[in-house]
Amino acid sequence: NKLLIVLLIFYTQKSIYGIIHYQFQTMVVKMQMLIGYEDAQKVLSSYYSKLWGVITDSWNEYHNLPSWFLAVQSKRGRATSVNDIIVSKAKSLELDDDKIKPMTINDMFCLLISTDAGVFAFKFKKLSADGHSRSVSTMQLMQFKNQDEIEGMERAHHLEIGYVLNDNEDEISAINIVCPSGMKGIYWKAEVTPHGIANSEAELFEFEDKAHTESGFKVIRKDIEDNNEATGTN
Repeated sequence: NKLLIVLLIFYTQKSIYGIIHYQFQTMVVKMQMLIGYEDAQKVLSSYYSKLWGVITDSWNEYHNLPSWFLAVQSKRGRATSVNDIIVSKAKSLELDDDKIKPMTINDMFCLLISTDAGVFAFKFKKLSADGHSRSVSTMQLMQFKNQDEIEGMERAHHLEIGYVLNDNEDEISAINIVCPSGMKGIYWKAEVTPHGIANSEAELFEFEDKAHTESGFKVIRKDIEDNNEATGTN
């Protein structure tokens, strides 16, 4: 009986250690995949115009469809149709750049971009002004937003890119890149523009007065712990 108790204690401790070790390793991997804004900006700047073009061209192409078709579209139907066009145009980007690879895993489309800072997996979505997207909650979506590894695109930095509509929802007001840190968490978000005006300020704190950068990228930081927002430019 004593031997059984000793063995039970031993294997219990071993199991607990294994769980802690696994959770620690998972946390380390997640932190490696959660990339900061500055590091992302350095390697993605040459892709901003392409990504911006894919979304804006898709929006314009959708509105050139027959008027009878547009008239019967619901908001959800419109979002689906626009996304279908976006995916088609995004897939064509690999023809001009061997560092770009389209990938679909269990119906989730991502555009993979290989850089010196690792691989970035872009998921195209319609976004709210605060950077959130709406999707049916699945295990794969949770993995993506939690920066967990997904089979087929291991060690990729997960980012969402999408269009934000104006109040009337008839025009695009911004195209944003979002770095998710959980189902409702945002590590940072930034607006992509085709061009910009250089600004020497390293960081601005007036939310309403965001200046464009020379690279066509402007950032809105959201602190992961206290959700305070500030804006900044490089």
